Amino acid sequence: TIAPGLGCNYNCKYCFENHRESFDKMTNEMQDAIINYIKNQVIKNKNLERISITWFGGEPLLYADIIDYMSSKLIEFCDSNGIQYYSGIISNGRFLTKENTKMLKKNRIGHVQISIDGLKDYYIIQKQATSFDFEQTISNIVDASNYLPIAVRINVGDSIDSAIALTEYLLKGRGLDGKIKIYIAHTRNYDNSYTASEEQSAHGKFLDMEAQYISLFGKG
Repeated sequence: TIAPGLGCNYNCKYCFENHRESFDKMTNEMQDAIINYIKNQVIKNKNLERISITWFGGEPLLYADIIDYMSSKLIEFCDSNGIQYYSGIISNGRFLTKENTKMLKKNRIGHVQISIDGLKDYYIIQKQATSFDFEQTISNIVDASNYLPIAVRINVGDSIDSAIALTEYLLKGRGLDGKIKIYIAHTRNYDNSYTASEEQSAHGKFLDMEAQYISLFGKG
């Protein structure tokens, strides 16, 4: 997992990085050091057949230039040494532009996970975003789904209603049925302390919501 930088364009209520004070970007020296580290690990492990990279953040597409540079170097090295190269990215989708989609495809991104929380009004509140942010993100998903494998992760708290509404909108309203995968994930406010029984109860409630979701839309 490689985080080219820790900055993000959103401030999601549930994000564990909200209280971070430093949002540094990788220096050129650090990029090359990581590339060399990976190369050395491959050389040491003679039986290694495959490398899998996940681009993470912050929002990694704020650093598209770094992803492009490091990916190209690693792909060149892997191809020269008979190593399979696979990569994916975890993003909020706001900067999954046509240009960045083209860059990711060139660099063999085999999986794009985009986290969304609900339809426009709910999305704006959860991410402290704007109406334009929501519309642009959905448009990006529609366009990019023609070129990249996309999985939408819908974050849910105590209710599944927003996830159901968003899923219906994406699959039917935006014509993405059969073009993307969608699943739900549980988010909690981890600034608070929870007892073991509270954790167990919350997890059990989520499993019930997940079963309800799967009964409506299937698994993935």
